[in-house]
Amino acid sequence: MMISEFKTLTGIHPSWLLWTVINRTYEESALDKHEWCKAYVENKNGMAGMIARLADTEYERAVRNHEIELKNARSEIAHLREQLEKTKAQLDRELEWHPATGIGTNMTEHDYQLLADDTAPMSELDAIRRIHQECRFDMAHIKIVTTVSTYEVNKHHECRVSKTFARQPVWASSDWNYIRFNVGALQWEIVNGELMPYCD
Repeated sequence: MMISEFKTLTGIHPSWLLWTVINRTYEESALDKHEWCKAYVENKNGMAGMIARLADTEYERAVRNHEIELKNARSEIAHLREQLEKTKAQLDRELEWHPATGIGTNMTEHDYQLLADDTAPMSELDAIRRIHQECRFDMAHIKIVTTVSTYEVNKHHECRVSKTFARQPVWASSDWNYIRFNVGALQWEIVNGELMPYCD
């Protein structure tokens, strides 16, 4: 029996799970589809109730199986992640990664935090004005950048980002300050009053 036939004969629109139990029970019966559907609608000998309970049982079993499969999958993912981290760490040791020089920020994060703890950050407009005043760049072409990175290099001279930090412009005095900015395609930092290129 097709589900469309069942709907037509009974006026009932079962869920797919309930339908699988209905159809299986019908196929195990000696009744023709018309007699069987009439008995189902009338719940003859508790037929519809019994089918509903079977469907509920199968649903609960499916849910339990799904939960077990999900738990196993999460466990496997955690195991694979752990193995991946171990493999990455081993590869990093073999490649001899170490801090790179001449690339990334020119101020250590430790020094920036000392400066930021000592002085409130500047507004973007104040930072642009300060850059113009100190370096004579056209204010219209200055773009403040508020992230910096450090890099590391391996034995094959390949570079990668090591850490990335958020940094606001800070100006405590002429020799205690920090601003990162771009002028067109050129990248710069002012570090303690000195204009320095930022390379990445």
